[in-house]
Amino acid sequence: MICDRIKRVAALLASLSVASVIAFGCQSSGATAAAECPDVRLSGQWILEAANRLRRQNGRNALIDDSSLDRIALRRANKMAVAAGLDHRADGLTPAQRLQREGIVRNAVGENAVRLAGGADFIRRAFAAWSNGAQERANLLDASFVRVGFAQTATTDGDCLALLLLSD
Repeated sequence: MICDRIKRVAALLASLSVASVIAFGCQSSGATAAAECPDVRLSGQWILEAANRLRRQNGRNALIDDSSLDRIALRRANKMAVAAGLDHRADGLTPAQRLQREGIVRNAVGENAVRLAGGADFIRRAFAAWSNGAQERANLLDASFVRVGFAQTATTDGDCLALLLLSD
């Protein structure tokens, strides 16, 4: 399968400290497990539409995709993919501090992350987890958030991880 070959090449590149690879709908953080994560471009668009539908239903303004938040979310997702669990402060920084480190100063920053088995319905299950979790739903509906970044990657244990980064 072409995704397996891409993941092996991505693992080699990751071992050489080369950035993550996205191609043909496969994305790898250097994980060797063969997770079947959906195409990140399609997932990101689906998440944005689903989040904005939820926000409209609750009287909130739409979120806009922010490519700088996408890049930061991808770096964060790649780090979380090799760690056990979903600790938002495992690196000792808050999501706002991670943005500041990149030269982006925001007053309000939120982060939603989920790790689930891959598959065709992964992104729908990820969004369901976010929209049904108390803090994650609060982040999705927070009126101060207007920008969003999205990333997903394969984990070292064969799952998929999705990360949503929101800011004002």
